[in-house]
Amino acid sequence: MKKTISYRILVVLCIVVLGACSTEPKSGTMRLALGEFAQTVCEADADLRYGGQGACTLQIQVYNGPIVNSEPGTLFDSGCVSYAGEQLTLSNFPTGTDLTLRFNLYSDSECSELVARGARGGVSVSDSASVGTWFIPTFEVEGFRKFPEFSADLVAEVAATSCTEDADCTDLSPIARCEDDVCSLPDNAYPLNLGTPRAFHAATTLPDGRIVLTGGLGRSLGDDQWIATDEPVEVFDPSRLVFERTELAGVSDLRMAMHNAVGLDDGRVVAIGGVRQAQLTLVDVPVLGENAQVLSVNFPATDSTQTDNLLQLAVEFDLKTNEAIAGALTQPRVGGSSTKLDDGSILVSGGAVGAGDGVVPSKFADRCTFDSEPDCSAEGALNSGRAGHCAVCRDDDCSEVLLIGGLPADEKNFADNLFEVYADGDFSPVPLKASDLESNVLFSSCVKVGPDIFLAGGQSGRNRPPDIVPVGIGELDDGYAGIKLGSPVTPTRAHAATVVMDDSAVFVTGGINNQGRAVADCYFIRGGVVEPLTAGLQQPRFGHTATVLETGPLKGAVLIAGGFVSDANGDLQLATSAELYVP
Repeated sequence: MKKTISYRILVVLCIVVLGACSTEPKSGTMRLALGEFAQTVCEADADLRYGGQGACTLQIQVYNGPIVNSEPGTLFDSGCVSYAGEQLTLSNFPTGTDLTLRFNLYSDSECSELVARGARGGVSVSDSASVGTWFIPTFEVEGFRKFPEFSADLVAEVAATSCTEDADCTDLSPIARCEDDVCSLPDNAYPLNLGTPRAFHAATTLPDGRIVLTGGLGRSLGDDQWIATDEPVEVFDPSRLVFERTELAGVSDLRMAMHNAVGLDDGRVVAIGGVRQAQLTLVDVPVLGENAQVLSVNFPATDSTQTDNLLQLAVEFDLKTNEAIAGALTQPRVGGSSTKLDDGSILVSGGAVGAGDGVVPSKFADRCTFDSEPDCSAEGALNSGRAGHCAVCRDDDCSEVLLIGGLPADEKNFADNLFEVYADGDFSPVPLKASDLESNVLFSSCVKVGPDIFLAGGQSGRNRPPDIVPVGIGELDDGYAGIKLGSPVTPTRAHAATVVMDDSAVFVTGGINNQGRAVADCYFIRGGVVEPLTAGLQQPRFGHTATVLETGPLKGAVLIAGGFVSDANGDLQLATSAELYVP
């Protein structure tokens, strides 16, 4: 049962918070609806339900503006009060626009045991007689929680309701509408959730903290074929906790997936290479056990429209002007790596290039600059052709780059080809010395934290199961070695998403396992040791992105966006919801 609690703010608050008032300020009413997690914790759990024992309390704060790098002035702070229902009303509230609400939920009477956090920016309060309801997404602390989505029961109830006008539907949901005499809901809860499903996309953080999602596979064509979305850019605003679709001028029919994306210092985002279409097939591997499958990824020479599939694009997105400018690489490619160097240029190394009806690993390398428009030219040649590899800066300034693994042109001598270093325009092989790393590595994530380099899983070859455990990469006098990390478990996976947390821990989320299934398991790498996380993704997924929120009221949380999920039969589907991990 829904309840309502009102907090009335006395007009004298104007004197305390807003300064002396020569005239009586305008006031309005703000209605809030908390996320279902708050209701689940405080109403469904009898041990936490507030009933005179002081359990399940909350604090609501309202800020006079967006929270970006610092907190604006506070308009209201409820202090520690008892939970009394999922709907709250703040009345006699000073009117304003672009306010920010922050919500904390506690499991004790003293507001010390934090169990959930929520926030919403861009909130407006007016003195209008018509008062809307602001939904506050609520997220579990030390756990994952999906962004708001429509429940199956709500979708069914709305679809079964007849109507003559929108007002007949809004009691079911504020965004339900009357269409053809029947109530209906949008396809998803955008802008409170991901507007466009996408997988094998890229995520880049802008200087202002917004997270830009570019490209990704977005629709099934049948027969294991997936085409990239025609919504090339979507932005997550951590100050308001909403997603925003972006219309770009300067390009048309821009479809790209399995590309690289790099943020420039001035806030532009550059997307490089990739494909318009990919074939993802789960192949049976009986030797691994009954029902075991491995993900096979292939790229047709042309897409469903008979357009060249591999992309030669180096396209920059300017989110200040919502414009895109396209340039060209020296060769179309997919599966390369892109690294921003010390002078602001981008090194594009390797990748698969077209060969007949298929692709082969290449030795091509480009160096791209972005003064007024993308300008790419050849930059030497790799020692070994490779695709599906990863790259990290070798030094703090990123004047040198270390390439690791990738599908090689010659699989026989992987020890001589696993590592190579880019420096001063040249690529040089670096041998693999005696270590725990005994095979090639592809579809992995490599992360540099201070002087340490970590490799988070992967697979030892094409069409092979994920079989690489987490390792640390150590530099010796005459080469590199891979040292297996201490771990109570053996997490092997590919196509996971990895991010460095504020405390320098490496956070590895999801991926696909050696049975061909998306996994929910996550772990941290701290001090060279793997620490499994008790909580897992709410929706097991791979081919997704994980990005730390660098600004906003939930700064330090991790946005999990997009990816593929697999059902009990192993069929692939696009993840329709983003989720958030709150440390």
